[in-house]
Amino acid sequence: MALQHDLDRRLRRGLTRERRAALWVFAIILAAVVVEFLWVGLTRLFEGPSAGCDRSVGSWPSGPLSFVTGGVLGMALLSIPLRHRLHRRGVLIISSGAVFVVSLGSVLFILGWWIAGHSPSSACGSVAGFFGPILPLLLVAHISGFLCRDTIKGKGGTPQPLAED
Repeated sequence: MALQHDLDRRLRRGLTRERRAALWVFAIILAAVVVEFLWVGLTRLFEGPSAGCDRSVGSWPSGPLSFVTGGVLGMALLSIPLRHRLHRRGVLIISSGAVFVVSLGSVLFILGWWIAGHSPSSACGSVAGFFGPILPLLLVAHISGFLCRDTIKGKGGTPQPLAED
């Protein structure tokens, strides 16, 4: 009976110590990946198209912009559990809005670069490498845009109580 009472108390209070430690390990690994994505994306983006071809990153500007969008998406994932429950809605609006702006801006920049007359075949020698990231970036923009809009409007069903409530 005492064991059941202890388990019930832990469940009401939130995460166990072991699960909290596992989440911290996951967050640290995700933060390292975010830093790497942003570093690779931003350095290759600022080097410009004259920096040469790096097949591990992809065609300029679509490859570096995909890395930047992935980094911003990872930062958004890291920011959601921050703060008290009252702040989660605001954090979700800001993080999903940032992902929407960056991913849609990336798509528009890639298409604008092409419309401006730059040949995609000269960007690492592959047209598919140039236009390949557009569909995933549009999907990320679509999902994050609707998440931001629905969070602002207060849609999304009835809020479920958290374990700590």
